[in-house]
Amino acid sequence: HVQHLVATGHPRLRDSGVQGPILLAADEISARLRSDGSIDSIVAAGNVRGTRNTPAGEDGINAGRVRMDLATRANAPRLLTAGGGVTLTSRGGTAAGGTRRIESEALEIHFTSDSKGDTKPGPARLESVNTLAPARVEWQNTSMAGGKPVKQTMRMNGKQMNLRFDGQNQLQQLVSSGGVEVTRQLGDGPEQTTASRELTAKFSGAGEWSTVDQIGDVRFREGLRGGQADRAHLDRATNTVMLNGSVILTDANMRTTAQSATFTQGSNQMRADGSVLTTELRPGTGGISN
Repeated sequence: HVQHLVATGHPRLRDSGVQGPILLAADEISARLRSDGSIDSIVAAGNVRGTRNTPAGEDGINAGRVRMDLATRANAPRLLTAGGGVTLTSRGGTAAGGTRRIESEALEIHFTSDSKGDTKPGPARLESVNTLAPARVEWQNTSMAGGKPVKQTMRMNGKQMNLRFDGQNQLQQLVSSGGVEVTRQLGDGPEQTTASRELTAKFSGAGEWSTVDQIGDVRFREGLRGGQADRAHLDRATNTVMLNGSVILTDANMRTTAQSATFTQGSNQMRADGSVLTTELRPGTGGISN
């Protein structure tokens, strides 16, 4: 029985599965086979490029090396590990679906399938993505602001990230630890940046982020305004940032302390609550308490 296959000279592998056609290209592709002829694993090395097209959009991977472990005779994927500078991209099937991009030196992707009793397992679907090195995630989509569609960009940088997906392969939750920074820009407005030790982001059924919660040594910056707090909550629907716990706010003229504060992105509106104390930063001026 054949146990090992190796293809060189820029081979291409195609799989016309029910989940959408998959194309894999690399400098070399090898496969290990089980005794029954089914594929145990596939390894692609050198300039690896992979794509999958579905009605929901297009997914792609670029890496130096990719290994796919398969679970059953039906060639259902179980685990994918990639290294050598990995980029994952996901583009929605419509303009409103946006684009998602994940970059890391190495990562692993876990798959699962829905059991159907004694019959064969259902189609494999994404379960989670774990980055094995510092990572960067970026979203670009269209958001409504003032009743008009506006381009929105969000970037996250973290030392370690875990992304979990729902039954429709849509991103459901992202958790990052060990230090993380979030940069958000709405249209041509100023960039809004928050940094913290930990982060949890929740996503809608369409794969768009809905809320972001940050905990531990939170730092905030938007234009000339800055601040710090114990916790921060970003809400996509209202374009607001809420800071809580030992809040300190600064701009070119004033310093304000409070228990909580709320910003609306792209506006000059700020609300502070709880033992508010505002101090003018010009020499010879005093404090104003509210």
